[in-house]
Amino acid sequence: MLLVNERVAFLTWDAKEEGRMPGGPASRHSFNGRSKPQVVSGYQVAERHLHSFEVCCQRGQIGKAFSHLSLALCILPQIKEQYYARYLDIFERWSATVEENNGFQQAMTIFEVALTRYPESADIHHLLAKTLYRNGNIHEAWTYAVMAQKACTHDPNAQETRARLTNALVDRWHLPMLNDVNRNSVFKRAIEAAVNQGHGVVLDIGSGTGLLSMYAKQAGARAVYACEMDRFMCEMSGDILQANFDLPDIQVLSHHSNNLAVPTHIPERVSLVVSETVDAGLLGEHILPTLQHAWQNLLLPPQPALELSPQPEQPNPIQASSITNQNEGVTCPSPALFGKVIPQKAEVYIALISCDYISRQTKLRNSNLPFFQGKRVSAKLEEPYMSEKLSQVPGGFTLLSNWIPLTSINFNSLEDIERHLRGDVGRTIEIPCIKSGVPDAIVLAFDLYLNEDEFISTNPETCTTLWENAVYPIKDLPKVTASEVVELKFSCNGIIRLSVSSESTNEGDCANLSAETLMFLNSECTIDAFLSAAKQAAVNLKKQSKARAPDPFIVCDTAPFPIAGLSLQSEFPNCKLYIEEESVQQTLKEFNIDASLCEDLEDEVDVLFIWPLTKEGSLKDGLIKKLLMYRLMMAESCYVFPQTLDLVIGLINSPTLGSMTRVDDSNTCGIKIADVFNIVKTQHHLDAPLEALPHSAIIQDPIPVLRLSLTTADTEAAGCIQETRSSRSDSMLVLGGEIIQYTAEITIPEASVITGLPYWFILSGTSSAAHSESMDRADSVAPQALVSEFHVPSPAITLSSRGLDSPCNQSILMLEDPLRVARNERVTLKVNWREGVFGASVQSVQ
Repeated sequence: MLLVNERVAFLTWDAKEEGRMPGGPASRHSFNGRSKPQVVSGYQVAERHLHSFEVCCQRGQIGKAFSHLSLALCILPQIKEQYYARYLDIFERWSATVEENNGFQQAMTIFEVALTRYPESADIHHLLAKTLYRNGNIHEAWTYAVMAQKACTHDPNAQETRARLTNALVDRWHLPMLNDVNRNSVFKRAIEAAVNQGHGVVLDIGSGTGLLSMYAKQAGARAVYACEMDRFMCEMSGDILQANFDLPDIQVLSHHSNNLAVPTHIPERVSLVVSETVDAGLLGEHILPTLQHAWQNLLLPPQPALELSPQPEQPNPIQASSITNQNEGVTCPSPALFGKVIPQKAEVYIALISCDYISRQTKLRNSNLPFFQGKRVSAKLEEPYMSEKLSQVPGGFTLLSNWIPLTSINFNSLEDIERHLRGDVGRTIEIPCIKSGVPDAIVLAFDLYLNEDEFISTNPETCTTLWENAVYPIKDLPKVTASEVVELKFSCNGIIRLSVSSESTNEGDCANLSAETLMFLNSECTIDAFLSAAKQAAVNLKKQSKARAPDPFIVCDTAPFPIAGLSLQSEFPNCKLYIEEESVQQTLKEFNIDASLCEDLEDEVDVLFIWPLTKEGSLKDGLIKKLLMYRLMMAESCYVFPQTLDLVIGLINSPTLGSMTRVDDSNTCGIKIADVFNIVKTQHHLDAPLEALPHSAIIQDPIPVLRLSLTTADTEAAGCIQETRSSRSDSMLVLGGEIIQYTAEITIPEASVITGLPYWFILSGTSSAAHSESMDRADSVAPQALVSEFHVPSPAITLSSRGLDSPCNQSILMLEDPLRVARNERVTLKVNWREGVFGASVQSVQ
């Protein structure tokens, strides 16, 4: 549909049209024997559009309704406040329809119209941020999300959208890296030494914030170029440069270094390249092809080995004198005549480990599941390895072998770089075991040498850096004994790949599942709870089976793997199973099991198994809307498990978590970064294993905040929490449903600093739905009458997402600023809940 032309000055109506306007027929005036059209006032035109808006709303014509109301607001801007909520409602529906049917660009035209009507609307900014994010425009989306969040500081929807976009905009490893004072100081010393040796023209590849570039400039480099392909990081580094230098003589190049050329982008070849384009697996950020291009196109040639005869003069734009070693009589050309790379080299080591936490994510360990008999089930990895902070994994790890040297890479040798790119270093490696156990992974660590003397280590047993380690899961190697030798395959074509030689490569007997699905299946307490619920559901279905035949039972299972639904289907062949994930549907097809998707659900649901959580420890997106949909689809006797979800919050102090949240300038060796970079500080840590995170608990007992009914989607306060409900309040978006604020006063037992609010969930359900319904009726009638042999209470089934056997980690909401508290001080916990999205804060009681 095309929008109505908005350039309205004068509109005329024929007599028939005017007769339908409020106020009755319009008069005509003679003009040369013809009727003279009456000029209609702007107010009348607006009134006409408002009338058409109401008619279109009643008919469900949301596109026309949006156009009419937009025009009315253009003509009569004084009615904007009166129609704001209705405009937002119709705009949200119409923009979503246009995006779905006509695409992103057409949807943007709808947003342009809306923003001309309400340019300061936080709601429209919020919707625009989500639409841009959905279509991959993260930078623009973040800008609008910040505008919405600043206008609605306490709205959980605005907070969550900004937090997600912040995490998407800037890789989270920037924060611990910038706060790693050991890493920063070693790089600073190495760069200073190189510049002092005469390497005065510097190129920083993958410069990020420009920290290493600024170290070079402070050391006295004549020219510094900072190369960064991420547009947002380029803009941020420009602001950081201005905060540190009156006249920042550092040129920021918004390109990938492989696209740089001399003299197009830089006027001369450089004598020093600094780069930290390394990851947990050392080479995963393509440092080898990057340095290969640099040596071939951007760097001066490497310094040759010393010879006893004087070297011929080298042509070079940098004028520098030679240095004579008087003791040996050897003339040494100045380092300024040659190219150099920092880091200088890397020495790589590997080891075998046993680790329960890694095992639960990468292979099926629950042998009681009949659906996977004869199948080798393991994780489906997007990359050759995972990354984990091994020194902080829940339950720790056990070394089954010593650390074995794998390879050494000289970044100052083009020949060595190309050997590792061509794959010339690959080989078979034998690793002797030093302990008995089941090998769960091959892990990699490295020493990154900045020069001959100083290095950064990622060894999880000895290092102090915050870097993670590459983890190569082992799928099905049996238990090994001490002194047993395990044979590994090592290859490197620009990235390091490791595997066990004896592992099967036959894909026919292998089923690949996501890490989330494997953690769910490996959680024995969770599987036992759902299978117990399936048994009770089976009892209910048997009671209905005669009356229902031959109609199938409808079972909906939203778990990462429908273990309970499959259990019912095996007992009732006429069950029709619905699941949420298409990837799981495909896996079931490989097992010759048919399942439909919940989005195709049309019949009433007889059994509903709900899994409302993500592996990272947060609520699933759109949970409340899904619960409301399922509520409409439930049969009268529908069995639901679990029935309730409790939100629990704790208070902690964690300096480690603080270093992953915001930059502290005391860690960056004299460079001011915090004021600029902390606009993208982390507000919401997902996937944080609380038990392994170094922290201290501020209060002994965590606080139950609210209870969500998974059958009705209603919430209620838990314990002594105070509840305030409002459809609209200050600093809140109009969109998004009812706002509920939960508050509680807490006494702090000991002086401390509150930095974060970890949260988790407790899922509960009784194994008898009928008993639950009877108890609900008993509360309002006669409780004592129901205590009989016919209503024996069934044991409740409870699952916590914080348990060691849980398929979820925890998530942590960060305070805007750490709160220092005294002993016995009273603080107020505030939680704002809005349709399954929530935010939390703690303030001192005034």
